[in-house]
Amino acid sequence: MADSVTSQITANLVSAVAAVTTAHTYNTNVAYCEQERLTDRTNDQYPRVEVLGPAITINRDSGQTQADRYELEYTLLYKAKLSDDAISTEEPIPQQTDNVVADLIKGIMVDHTRGGKAITTEPTEAYYTIDIGPNGEAFFMIVLTLKIITLIDIFNPYNLG
Repeated sequence: MADSVTSQITANLVSAVAAVTTAHTYNTNVAYCEQERLTDRTNDQYPRVEVLGPAITINRDSGQTQADRYELEYTLLYKAKLSDDAISTEEPIPQQTDNVVADLIKGIMVDHTRGGKAITTEPTEAYYTIDIGPNGEAFFMIVLTLKIITLIDIFNPYNLG
């Protein structure tokens, strides 16, 4: 049996983000992209993006339709290692943030319908933060949130509505 509609949308989103590389004419090079997991399978590959979610809001239409409106909320966590050398030579953090966010949005919006499974994809928020890892390493992180809207069959979440 095929995956549910939400699983197919998530897989499409992961693939779109993984394609954001300099080889595909982006300024940002995502070395690794995957959904969140309990174990770290990244093998220290940076920069990387972790796809968190979705959080799902289901709205039942009171009309005669056979579809529920699903709002799928995702968080993309872009994480890159920072070294003392990089801090002094890289572009300013706000500029770097803007460029990474622009590349992620550009890659995601290549197909805003997620392979025909969604009505639309909407970026909703972006910001950066600096984090210190357990070994004292500094990480530059960008958080990008998205909302994907789809219609799913009210009786079978494996089918579009």
